[in-house]
Amino acid sequence: MFKLLLFGICATFAVGQTPDKCFECRGDKWDSCNGLEHTCRVSEKCVSAVSALKQALAGTNGVTEERVSRRCSDPTLCDKEMSVNYRLASWKIKTSCGTNATLGSEAPKGRLKCYGCMGDPSVCTQTVECSEKETTCIKVSETIAGNLIVHKGCATDSMCKLRSEISDVTGPVIPGDVSCCHGDYCNGSNALTSTSSVCLLLLSMIPWMLS
Repeated sequence: MFKLLLFGICATFAVGQTPDKCFECRGDKWDSCNGLEHTCRVSEKCVSAVSALKQALAGTNGVTEERVSRRCSDPTLCDKEMSVNYRLASWKIKTSCGTNATLGSEAPKGRLKCYGCMGDPSVCTQTVECSEKETTCIKVSETIAGNLIVHKGCATDSMCKLRSEISDVTGPVIPGDVSCCHGDYCNGSNALTSTSSVCLLLLSMIPWMLS
């Protein structure tokens, strides 16, 4: 009887919720991000995301590219701030629900230092200073055309815990072996404190934020 009553209360609460209306879109700026209106499921929220990718690779001149997107997605993605810095490429994401996400000001430097590089693991010895919000060192390993490629750098805890659901908002993902640890230069070791196969957006290898 108790279970039946509890089910009735939950059902009533769910029915009483008003689903979000969401103009789903992707683009360069919010002013030009116009799309079709969708009605989200009751279990979803209208999540907006803004991303900034800065690359210091040859020919990029350190230009920062921004992308925005909006769509119905899991409410756990609301109001998240994530970043990763591989020294040669850095990437930031900010999400919001109810209003369009904005990146805000640059976070000041913190105390943590990590190895920061992209490429052949045998020459991955450069270092990078983390922002105060990037409290972990990260290592991403991916085998491409039979060659092992590693990305090392600084990351926020939220980036280390990133799962494929973020692709609902930001675009396609590429699977990689991701390890995160705490402590200066801890990502130089092959044995890091936590390892899991997750979907991380590898900055230099994807047509990020494209439909």
